[in-house]
Amino acid sequence: MPGSDAPFQSPPAAETLGFNADLQQLIQVLTYAPYTSREVFLRELIAEAASSLSQMQFEMLTEQDILDAHLELAIHIAVDKETGVITVSDTGAGMTRQDLIERLGSLTKPEAVACLRLLQEHRRPSDELISQCMLGFHAAFLVARSMTVVSRTWRPGAFACSWSWTGGTSFTIAPADKPERGTSVQIELQPDAAEFLDSLRLKQVIQKHSDYIPFPIYLDGKVVNRQTAIWREPPHSLSAEQYAEFYTHLTRDTSRPLLNLHVVTDVPVNLRAILYVPARRERRGMPQPGEDGVQLYAHRVLIQEHCKEVLPSYLRFVVGVVDCEDLPATLSRQAMQNDPILRQIRRALSHRLLKALANMADEQPADYQRLWNEFGMFLKEGISVADPVGRAILPDLVRCHSTRAESEDQWVSLKEYVARMPAHQKAIYYILGDNLRSVMRSPHLDYFRAHDIEVLYLVDPLDSFMTVELTHYAGKPLQNVDDANLQLPTPEPRSETAEAPAVTAQLDDLVQYLARLLGDRVMSVRLSKRLTDSPCCLVSAQTGPERDLQRVRRLLEMGYEAPKKILEINPNHSLIQDMAHVLAVAPDDALLRAAAEQMFDNAMLLEGLLASPADMTPRIQFLIEAALKARTAH
Repeated sequence: MPGSDAPFQSPPAAETLGFNADLQQLIQVLTYAPYTSREVFLRELIAEAASSLSQMQFEMLTEQDILDAHLELAIHIAVDKETGVITVSDTGAGMTRQDLIERLGSLTKPEAVACLRLLQEHRRPSDELISQCMLGFHAAFLVARSMTVVSRTWRPGAFACSWSWTGGTSFTIAPADKPERGTSVQIELQPDAAEFLDSLRLKQVIQKHSDYIPFPIYLDGKVVNRQTAIWREPPHSLSAEQYAEFYTHLTRDTSRPLLNLHVVTDVPVNLRAILYVPARRERRGMPQPGEDGVQLYAHRVLIQEHCKEVLPSYLRFVVGVVDCEDLPATLSRQAMQNDPILRQIRRALSHRLLKALANMADEQPADYQRLWNEFGMFLKEGISVADPVGRAILPDLVRCHSTRAESEDQWVSLKEYVARMPAHQKAIYYILGDNLRSVMRSPHLDYFRAHDIEVLYLVDPLDSFMTVELTHYAGKPLQNVDDANLQLPTPEPRSETAEAPAVTAQLDDLVQYLARLLGDRVMSVRLSKRLTDSPCCLVSAQTGPERDLQRVRRLLEMGYEAPKKILEINPNHSLIQDMAHVLAVAPDDALLRAAAEQMFDNAMLLEGLLASPADMTPRIQFLIEAALKARTAH
């Protein structure tokens, strides 16, 4: 990776500098920990060399004056058993003096710093842990007794520099004699790393970790890697193992992906791609913030390593490679926003990927459930942003808990929900809440449980955004059971006759009493037609998107005040009837007031709207004391 420093007229004198604190700690961890498998150092050096070669390939497309333009873009590995030195060199873009100081003398890359923190958390880091760290050049400290890096950039007037380390906490930067461009890393191996002086061992490591590097890797003068871009191979010629190996090579994640999709199309664009859905959202080797996106190639030339324009943002958990013959290799990042070919690529890949997820959901439901557990939040986001490509497919991918589930491990699709709707039910019902335990106790479910009507539990903050866009499915409207104007379905005749509500003057008086007591804390108080088991509930007077977004606004906005709700009371509940009776004989009874206040706070608590539950403590104590006194009086 070349720097942009202008070349000096003459190289500066040699200088000794110290490592920064993070790098000193990393060297301590890498040098003295007893790793039994340290082969990843070679993988990292080859990856750095390949990155430099890709950069050089790009510069050749845009620059005319390049040092050694005739040189083959390649990686060369040589060993000297007598001196115990292994050399990894490339003909890439090279590094300036400042590049060497910054990249080798300090630990600044976020992923390397994150790896250091991870290694420090483990007193004895495992070989697996170290193999999953992205350390770049610094991986050489796993095996190095001393190290020298000599580099010269592709700019004709640039001078060569060397960076050397012989142990300790400092390094020397000095002028060097290197007529050709590129970088050479010479490592004097530690005595216990002598295995890496064996050519067969090196070949094994290269083919294990770097077989798909798109540049020739020479060992003892022979190319030892395949080089062939796997994504340009016919899908039928590749095995599941080859796809898994390429995923590991691409991501450094050793887990098998949940899904891989190989796309080959000639219309509307000439496109070759391999896309993967990882097994976990949090994984070793995962990209840092800002580094999501797939690798984008044009004419087999890498033009962007983390391209976010190839897929919609809600599919940013997908990793892979996309290669298009129709894209100009000089396409700038600014032009990508409006490039028509890139828009066609985006539509084609989004459609193919979503269809693959839909097929997986139908044919491999257990595997899809794992995928939903990890990445469902992103697919919900896709619905909430009204993506035109995904609008027809994404609703089929949604999974929810519902009142029919026997455990938290059971989920239902909208398709399954609609298939088991009774004939008299005309809508898909859902309830929003903060968590499963709270919505399962919601009084809004009374009517639906009594009539065996399924209700979906939506307890993810993203669900509120999703329902704004997902208003219908399979011709059925989605309705929130919190809606004050909810039209309840008329069930088929039941075997037993339901008892008619005892709407009496006492109940009307209780409604007026509660309205006066609660005042502006509620919009109104009324008798309920939906409650069967609960004494009361709060329903929203608002309808539409604004109602469903209240929970999100409560989480995000400081000092947010929720709109007032309507209090519905159950005329058939014993608590309501007892309160009505007490009101008739003792309207000023303190126990009645306390019971009414507690009933309202209970409803607020179930809705997640109670600002300070601790304020209920004195009242609850008063009610307990009154109950115990009544008990002992008998």
